[in-house]
Amino acid sequence: MNINNHLKSIIFNETGVNVSQKTRVREVVELRALYFTLLKDLDPRITFYEMRDSVGLKNHATVIHALKNYDTYEKYNDKLRAYKNRIVSALNKTGFENYKSNEESVSEEIQLLYIENKILKTQIEHIKEEFKIEFEVIKKLDNLLSSKRGTPNFMLIVDRLESFYNLNSKI
Repeated sequence: MNINNHLKSIIFNETGVNVSQKTRVREVVELRALYFTLLKDLDPRITFYEMRDSVGLKNHATVIHALKNYDTYEKYNDKLRAYKNRIVSALNKTGFENYKSNEESVSEEIQLLYIENKILKTQIEHIKEEFKIEFEVIKKLDNLLSSKRGTPNFMLIVDRLESFYNLNSKI
């Protein structure tokens, strides 16, 4: 079994979707883009034509389009990101020693680590973005309190914030 078929079978086992299926259904299109992305990461020497042929497409431009748009798909689809994590994990468990020479096996390991690194960086960016939003709200409230300190509205704002906190802490 070559790496193309191995990767397709892992994707099918993890998602239940056949990336060789001829359809424009969003889930299949995005998983096919994931397949091309992982395939390119695992075997940088693979051509667009070989990738096209591995899933039975008629045009290599579809491969180029999928590779170009994968980051956007992943950015807006948490499910796709989760699939990628599971597929990379499954790839790590199975290894590629059966398919490649020792030198190529080391190269594959490096590629898998590179993919994992990209996934972790993406997760870190999402976490940073979540905290950034939360801290912006806290900063605005702190600025409001600082600017209203010593005014009659200060205690009103404090009372409202405490009520809001008490109400939401019980949820």
